[in-house]
Amino acid sequence: MNKFYMAVLSLLFMGVVFGCNKSYTLAPIPVPTSTPTPIATNTPCGYPGFTCTWTFTTTKTNTPTATSTPTNTSSPTFTRTSTWTGTPTNTFTATAIYTPTALPTPQGVIGLLNNTTNLPLVAWAKDTNPNISGYKIYMSTDGVTYSLYGTYAKTVFSTTLCAVNDTPAGTTFNRYYYVTSTNGGSPPDSVPSRVVHAVSGTTLNGGLTLAVYSGGTPVNLRITGGSAPGAVKRVWFVEDFSYNPYWMWGEEAVVLTTPNYGAPSGGVTYYAASALSSGATYSFDTFSLNSENWETNWTSQGFICP
Repeated sequence: MNKFYMAVLSLLFMGVVFGCNKSYTLAPIPVPTSTPTPIATNTPCGYPGFTCTWTFTTTKTNTPTATSTPTNTSSPTFTRTSTWTGTPTNTFTATAIYTPTALPTPQGVIGLLNNTTNLPLVAWAKDTNPNISGYKIYMSTDGVTYSLYGTYAKTVFSTTLCAVNDTPAGTTFNRYYYVTSTNGGSPPDSVPSRVVHAVSGTTLNGGLTLAVYSGGTPVNLRITGGSAPGAVKRVWFVEDFSYNPYWMWGEEAVVLTTPNYGAPSGGVTYYAASALSSGATYSFDTFSLNSENWETNWTSQGFICP
């Protein structure tokens, strides 16, 4: 009897076990993380004179695949072991921030009196910077309000000296000028150059005594006497008698009275020195400038190269 009851109880117990039906809720499986590696196509910034700064915007997507291995134990406990396999995809968008590099300001801007027309002439040293395509001259009659006088392509100047004649109505004038470098507005034009204040009736001729001595490279140019009232700097100029320039150099912080041809220190070279021919005749000129960069005196002396 005891065995019979034991068998019945065993069958009932088994029925309870196998008849059990319970739902289990599992926590969500976390999405795998990944470390993105930037892959960007470096599109050239394009325009000369720009400094480019790149910024990256990252978009990360994952394609996960879940596999589950359920284990049935008689506790009853259901255990699910899940394995995630994913292929992370990283997409990067590169953005270029264009920062224009400022164009250099024209150097050595001076004002000279055109001895043929008695009209003002603005001159400066041509820059070799490839980002500069031309120059703009601004003019004022009061030194306060300036307007664009003209825009000139760099290619129109065949030498290292750029020079533009103004054409005021008549030979009496009182005008101010400055020059900027340009490349059509991209990058922006340079900051203004120093100002030239051109005043008619203030330029004299022959105020200095000049001399040329052999030696140097190949000659030594000298100011041996005379004066140019108001002058604080000079331009040294050598040309032949067909008005072809051979050398033009401007003093800035340097004040010399005896430079060797083509080899001074400091200043601004307007026209690089060319070789002089022995026995050929040339003209040595000095242009004296006042504190407003306007010519106050012009003196010329012919010489024969030894």
